[in-house]
Amino acid sequence: MRLCSETLLGLVAILLLTSAVSTAAPPQLSIAGKYYHENYTYIHITHTDTLKLIITGTDADSTTPNLSAANLPTGATFVDSGNGTGVMFWRPSGSQFGFYAPRFTASDGGSSDVDTASILVAAYPLSHGIYRLGYMSGTNVRCTQDHLSHNPILKVDLIGSPQFQGSDSIPNEYQLAASAPGRVEQVLDTFCQCCTGCAACNNHVRIRHANGEWTKYTHFEQFSVAVDTTFGNDCVSSGQYLGEEGDVGATTGNASSFQRNQKTCGQPNDCASNNWNANAKCFVHEHFEIRMTAPASGLRIPLFCEVPGYVFRQGDSATAGTCATTCPTTVTLPTVAFAGNMIQVEQASSQIINNSTPYEIGGTASVYFQSANRITLKPGFAARRYSYFHARIAPCNTSSSGCPPN
Repeated sequence: MRLCSETLLGLVAILLLTSAVSTAAPPQLSIAGKYYHENYTYIHITHTDTLKLIITGTDADSTTPNLSAANLPTGATFVDSGNGTGVMFWRPSGSQFGFYAPRFTASDGGSSDVDTASILVAAYPLSHGIYRLGYMSGTNVRCTQDHLSHNPILKVDLIGSPQFQGSDSIPNEYQLAASAPGRVEQVLDTFCQCCTGCAACNNHVRIRHANGEWTKYTHFEQFSVAVDTTFGNDCVSSGQYLGEEGDVGATTGNASSFQRNQKTCGQPNDCASNNWNANAKCFVHEHFEIRMTAPASGLRIPLFCEVPGYVFRQGDSATAGTCATTCPTTVTLPTVAFAGNMIQVEQASSQIINNSTPYEIGGTASVYFQSANRITLKPGFAARRYSYFHARIAPCNTSSSGCPPN
């Protein structure tokens, strides 16, 4: 079949028109920190946390997408700043437990991208043992970031105190110690500088314990670690010297009173002021964490025997030392209902019992019982959904005994 010239011209016009109208690139939506709790596929918060969720929309066409939110939890707010970012703020009320799934959309008017943030409002887990502070006995220790203020959560930052010697701001660097008996599983102490966003350069010691947990001590001075993994992994005792507190790796701090000028690597006296780099400020401290030994297991709030209430709070101080070996013989639980973000620890050398009186663990409360002989929970005891409860038969103020097998 032969096409006439008019038909050919029409086809050319259609092709030119089609090529001039390109398909707009769809916007892309991202949720910062969507899975910021390391080993969970959801954001984990309690009632004391104010969640700040940052939403970002981008478009390959250089347009600024409009951002919107749906299915927000009661009390949450979302604001589109108009520059491609938006923020959701939310602090749960006392009755808001469980999973929430706010949904966010980035739209350019023609196409859109949608994503959902899974949020769990529940209690945080506690360590399955009671540990000593990770410093040599007699060291005054201050908590600079606790399990809520640290990012990521459930880790703590500690410093030996006083931080400085005299008025010249030369820092003290304190000796770190094992928080419980265990087997040295991992050592790194070859790095010598602080840096931003360089967690791979964190000098550290990791110790595996017989109770199924391991502890990790981070930011040692270069070549100061006194234990190793060479011959079947060292077994260490509680309070055994590990190395020197330092400012190596990702240690840049925000509190000026606890910062120091970074030393120059390789100098014989790294604390001497003529070895400092005035342009680098670092945070001399110990970064401490506890988690289960299974690779996919999550972090836990560490319980320390020297700290009143067992949980170290930001700004509090305590003296490192050997854990006491005596507890009350019998603990009879009071009539009580724990809710909110309450953390309660009970220990006994013989028995913990609730005597058929109401004892309710509700909301996002975390409760831990440890008794050497017996824990008796009679009718009236209840641990509600989304709370955390752990009971353990073990002597007073212990985490584990001896070394786990290789």
